[in-house]
Amino acid sequence: MKQTLYIVEDNLLVQEALVMLIEDEPDLVVCGVAETAIEALEVLSGVSPDLILTDFSLPGMNGIELIERLRVRMPGQRAAMLSGQTDPTCAERALAAGANGYILKGDPLAMLEGIRQILDGTVYVSR
Repeated sequence: MKQTLYIVEDNLLVQEALVMLIEDEPDLVVCGVAETAIEALEVLSGVSPDLILTDFSLPGMNGIELIERLRVRMPGQRAAMLSGQTDPTCAERALAAGANGYILKGDPLAMLEGIRQILDGTVYVSR
């Protein structure tokens, strides 16, 4: 059975690249995408993905705030921060907010490894 992922990413090119990367994997499928945290919160109450991947920088409400709200609304939901920010304090903030991982954008194989580790129940932080 395929593991389902929901993507929250405001950059359409990055969003499309993520969908293509995930959809190429035989065990993973994208069950939805949103460009903003607000849009994601509206949709996610009716969807139960295995993992939510959210960008750090989003318009209106950032990824940290989204994860904090998910922890209240959907306490057992796995969520990971996707970011280009290499500053360790960004990863610390994401984990403190309740993220199950912090995955750096850029290396597709490392991204897939991080996704799978989080789906397996491990907290993953990119190097």
